[in-house]
Amino acid sequence: MAQQKQLHRPTTPVLVLDWGGVLSTPVQDAFDSWMADAEIDPESFMRVMREFHNTADSPLHRRERGEITVPELEVILATHLVTLAGQPVSSEGLLAKMFEHLKPNIAMLQVVELARENGWKTAVLSNVWDGDHYDPDLMTQFDAVVLSDLVGVRKPDLNAYEAIINALGVEAGDCIFVDDMRRNVLAAELAGMQAIQYQPGVEVLLSELITSAAPN
Repeated sequence: MAQQKQLHRPTTPVLVLDWGGVLSTPVQDAFDSWMADAEIDPESFMRVMREFHNTADSPLHRRERGEITVPELEVILATHLVTLAGQPVSSEGLLAKMFEHLKPNIAMLQVVELARENGWKTAVLSNVWDGDHYDPDLMTQFDAVVLSDLVGVRKPDLNAYEAIINALGVEAGDCIFVDDMRRNVLAAELAGMQAIQYQPGVEVLLSELITSAAPN
C-alpha cells in the first residue's frame, strides 16, 4: 500500500464510508466482468463513462441526484454502447447487469464491525446509479445512510457531506471518511472531515486507529 496521510482518532469517532469500491469489491472489476459476459465493446463503454463523469450535469450526474430514473439513464447509456460485433445494446435491466458482479468487501466489513465494537458510529455516503445493488440487511446496521438520489445531492458537492453530518448529529471533525475516488476525498477534507482514499491495505491502518487509545 502506498503511504497514506496520518489520521488521528477523534474524541467522538465516526467512520463514514462510500459503498461501491469501499464496502464492495472494485466497481471497475464488476464492469469488466459484465462487459466480458455481454461482449460489450470496452472502448464504447470507456468513452461514455469519461463523457458522463467529466461533463457537468451529465445524465449520470442527474441520475445520481435523482433527477432522472434508472430506466431513463439506461436508455441514454445504451445508445452509446455497442457489442464487439457492432450490434446495439439493450437498455432493459442494463444497470442491474453492470453491477451484477459487485460483491461485499469482507475486509472492510470487518473494519466496520470492529469500529462498532469499539464504540464508533458508522455511516454510508454513496452516489447512487441503481439502488438495487445495496444490501438492505447490511444497510440497516449503519447509524446513518445517505444515498444521493434520495437527498438530491451527490459527492463531491459539499452539501452531500453536510447531509451525512446532519443525519448523524455529529461534527465534521468527528468523521473519518473513506472513498475510492480522490475528488470525493478532497471534498470531504474541505467539509472538515479527516479523509483517506481507499486502496487495499487501508483496513490495517483503520483497524489500528480504531483500537488506539482515545485522546485525553
